Amino acid sequence: MVGCLIVKDGKIVGEGFHPKAGQPHGEVFALRDAGDVTQNGTAYVSLKPCNHYGRTPPCTEAFIKAKVKKVVIGMVDPNPIVASKGVDRLRDAGIDVTVGVEEELCKKLNEAYIHQMLTGKPFLTLRLVKK
Repeated sequence: MVGCLIVKDGKIVGEGFHPKAGQPHGEVFALRDAGDVTQNGTAYVSLKPCNHYGRTPPCTEAFIKAKVKKVVIGMVDPNPIVASKGVDRLRDAGIDVTVGVEEELCKKLNEAYIHQMLTGKPFLTLRLVKK
């Protein structure tokens, strides 16, 4: 579950989220929503931007093309394909990157995804209901 905001001059100019597998990621929707005002803006994203080609192109390249100056990341993606390559790619492109902002909240949001990435097993939740 990836959410993204693009902020410029203290105002939210774009927002997006990842609706489902195979669809563009939250970063792409936020950049589209912001339009041409992304240059020198700041992107806030709940999960580290990907830097690989899968079902969608890398979000890192979208940030670089949009000329954002800073990316604030809630948590590092536990997917081994993603590793730290996204952060490295952004920094290599001259973008200021901060990692771990509101990390515990982001981990809670992606609890099932993290479990699956770390164990290879689906996340099951059992709730006991009082009658």
